[in-house]
Amino acid sequence: MESLASPQAYVEAPSTAGILSIPAVDSTMYVLIVIFIVIAIVLSNKHLRSSRESMRKSDLLIEREREVFERRIAERTEAFVKSEEQRMIALQRNATFGELSKGLFHDLMSPLSSLTLYAERMGERTDISDTTKDMIGKMILTSRRLGSYMDSVRRHIGQGKQDTIETSDFGYEIGIVRDLLGYKARMLGVELTIDYKERIVLPIHPVRLHQLLLNLVSNAIEACEGLNRGSVAVTAEKKDGLICITVTDTGVGIPEERLASLFEKQFTTKEKGTGIGLKTIQSVVEQDLGGTIEVESEVGRGTTFTLRIPIR
Repeated sequence: MESLASPQAYVEAPSTAGILSIPAVDSTMYVLIVIFIVIAIVLSNKHLRSSRESMRKSDLLIEREREVFERRIAERTEAFVKSEEQRMIALQRNATFGELSKGLFHDLMSPLSSLTLYAERMGERTDISDTTKDMIGKMILTSRRLGSYMDSVRRHIGQGKQDTIETSDFGYEIGIVRDLLGYKARMLGVELTIDYKERIVLPIHPVRLHQLLLNLVSNAIEACEGLNRGSVAVTAEKKDGLICITVTDTGVGIPEERLASLFEKQFTTKEKGTGIGLKTIQSVVEQDLGGTIEVESEVGRGTTFTLRIPIR
């Protein structure tokens, strides 16, 4: 009987060991789960800290950009306000100048008329040479043209823009410019020539055409200053439905990098220049005459302004 009991006890022993190993496995799983949870919590906290740090940096960056943006807005606003203030001051000055000019041109007409009268009486004398008579004749012609020009300016300022289209004779106005700038050209050693084959009439107030031609020719003469070999040539012709006017000088020329900004406000190559003349040229050609301006220049060889104006 004992021998039979022994195998039974042998068989039951492994079964008891297997049952006891189950709690050990559960404990191991619990430990692993706890470790996993701890790792997840650590990683989650690390990620949260990283996210918070990124948010903090983003907030700082946004704050800096906001400050820069506000500073730029303040700077632009201040610059705009200053620009508008300067523009208003300029408008007020122009308005004041316009009011003063009405009386100024009227007051200048009287002494100019007296000067013309005295010159005419001098020209009637018989005890002067032919050369003197010729000089007096030119002086009389110039003073009369100046009187005509000043009267046109006075009327233009006083009446403002008119419904009727006024016309100007190119030959007459360039003649006035030649008389006004001839002495200046001779003093600078500059030869001034004017060439046009037919009568050219432009649909523009004489004052505006005079401003255009005077500024073009005066700039060309001054570009030749100090060279003692300069020349300025003015030509005009009708071609392909256009009136083409060119003013060419053999002066110092304009650097290529400055040509692009030639007609910008206050551009000038002169030491005491204001740049107003160039803006006047552009305004008359493009706005008053509906034409175009082309500028070709080479340093040391000279500059050519070409105006193309449609015939109306």
